[in-house]
Amino acid sequence: MSTRAVREPRTYNGLKSQIVISKMITFALPAVSRVRLEVYNTIGQRVEVLKDGIMDAGTHQVRWESHAPAGIYWCRMRAETTGSAHERFERTMKMVLIH
Repeated sequence: MSTRAVREPRTYNGLKSQIVISKMITFALPAVSRVRLEVYNTIGQRVEVLKDGIMDAGTHQVRWESHAPAGIYWCRMRAETTGSAHERFERTMKMVLIH
């Protein structure tokens, strides 16, 4: 892991499909931010909220351990900095869950 300062939110899983039983979602925040991490199925129904709250700057990992059926899911991350430099970030990642 790099010790360089993070200048903007980023995800490390990219937008590639991931084949998983449980999924570790890794991301970095440049500043204290309100983060909402949600999983949706292919018809747009929210399956689970993985994280919803204030998180410190730095690298974080959130694990999705689901009892959902095998299939394609979308993980949406929304982050909004809480300081004076109010910035928003949104990223959606495709995941494939197999049992």
